[in-house]
Amino acid sequence: MGKEFVNQQFKQFTDMLKIEHITTKGYDSRANGAVERFNKTLVHTMKKKMAVLYEWDDQIPFAVYAYNSVPHRTTGESPMYLFQGRDPRGPLEMTGEDAVGMSYADVDEYKNLMSQELLKAHKIAKEHADHECETYKRLFDAKHHTSDKTYPVPGSRVLVEIPAEKLGARCPKLINKWKGPYRVVSCSNNSAKIVPAWRRSTETLLIPFDKLRLIPSQMGNDPIVTNKGRRAWVKGNEGGEFSLDGLSEQVTYNNDLIFRDLYTCKCPTPCRFFIPDTPKFKPGCFTTSPTQFNRMHVILGLNPDMRSDPDALQLLAMSPLPLKEKPPTDAVWRAMSHCATLKLVAEDVPGWGISYQNLYGRLVNSCLSAKLMQKETVVIQLCPGVKSSQVPLSNTMIRKWDDDKEGEDTSMDSCSLALIVVPFRTDEHEVEEWQAEVDQWPSDVKNLVMVTAPGAIKDFAKVPVVAQQMKEVKRKSGNLIRITPDELVPSQQNKSLALVGDTRSYETYWKTVKAMLETLGIPWTSFELEREKRAADMEKDRKSESSTSDKGGQGPHHSVAKKRRFH
Repeated sequence: MGKEFVNQQFKQFTDMLKIEHITTKGYDSRANGAVERFNKTLVHTMKKKMAVLYEWDDQIPFAVYAYNSVPHRTTGESPMYLFQGRDPRGPLEMTGEDAVGMSYADVDEYKNLMSQELLKAHKIAKEHADHECETYKRLFDAKHHTSDKTYPVPGSRVLVEIPAEKLGARCPKLINKWKGPYRVVSCSNNSAKIVPAWRRSTETLLIPFDKLRLIPSQMGNDPIVTNKGRRAWVKGNEGGEFSLDGLSEQVTYNNDLIFRDLYTCKCPTPCRFFIPDTPKFKPGCFTTSPTQFNRMHVILGLNPDMRSDPDALQLLAMSPLPLKEKPPTDAVWRAMSHCATLKLVAEDVPGWGISYQNLYGRLVNSCLSAKLMQKETVVIQLCPGVKSSQVPLSNTMIRKWDDDKEGEDTSMDSCSLALIVVPFRTDEHEVEEWQAEVDQWPSDVKNLVMVTAPGAIKDFAKVPVVAQQMKEVKRKSGNLIRITPDELVPSQQNKSLALVGDTRSYETYWKTVKAMLETLGIPWTSFELEREKRAADMEKDRKSESSTSDKGGQGPHHSVAKKRRFH
């Protein structure tokens, strides 16, 4: 859809019909990947059939019919079967068959059978599509080295690439195509929401990562403007002489590389920072600039008598001092503590971030007890046959173990809760494998929970069989809680847990498991659904991997045997 569909009248139309209107990003064809791939296939099919190029529109119905009649590798079925519940029948397929076809007792029987078969076909097609999606994502990441790239994070300053047709210049290929700087407000999987950094504005832009470039912290917030036309001729002095009268000596200090002024904080209404013990607390004794406020304290440290002359103190603090700037002291940080965006200010000014983190660490150590700072450790063990995508949980205090990966050191002295996620299978050897997994856990783990993984279930008659297999698993010492798939969930209209995992999303399934544990008196305070990892975490992982490879691959994942052992 184009911009002609983005208006108030069309919005009322979609709200009335309860339609979610989604617009794609401009100048990014990958946002419409499915449509673009279909167009490519359609053109490729028509090339093989056309004898006269100008008759291409006559070949479209035949190409679309061929596309809908052939099973796709991604879904495993033809589009016509997934849409209408039957395979296409042309003249060749109908030759020799009876004209009557299959008969049913009544229309309801046909509808029920058709709906059941379509549901099964859609589930199988979704599994095929998810598998293909994971395969192509892995190939794309390996080809483009996405793990080695640095992406913007909220708070970063970036430049935006402007398309050539939007520049409006006479020679768009030879001029600067970058505009900015912009401030990143939030990030998604492949794009960022940005606002102008050189002025206050409510206008937001949603730009793909490929069109953004990070800029160094040494650069200021001066806007980058592209000159579209020729530069005008500047006439000089007609006599060819320049007068030096009235010029005064200017003293400047090139201190831009180590310091940058911030004239306000990041709050919607700029905060005021007051200098105490000044005469009559007059208006000249405060500032909205955190950097100038820190500079005032530096000046007062050099000359305490300046406190009696707030006007001179304010003027001196407006420009960088002819000495090395220092980060705020603890007293200055406390004086600015009423600002809600103080942490963001500290990240923007070079040298302030470390000072802020040091003060924060000292306050944590002195004000918070060790018991309050103790983190809950929750361990999730994935048994063979369970995919990581079925457990979308992420937290720094949660560890995921998988038999497909080499084992890690699993000495969990402070483990308060452990979950064993087993697959929904009824094989004879499953009970023995599950029992072996339970026996590996030490008795120090107070609560050990056994639960099945969510996913599509083809035969619900196996639900009580899996529940009985879970009940056969015993624990020699310690508490073993079994959340069987046949348990009813009151919050989900008394559906069974297996049905919740089959019809709902994985996130809803695990929220239900968390609620069931809380009813049993087992809190899961560190529960958190998996969020998109930020670029800072990706950069940290990349550095960790590079340092491990520099040591000859002797990282922690290579030094522990695959079989897990508890100490």
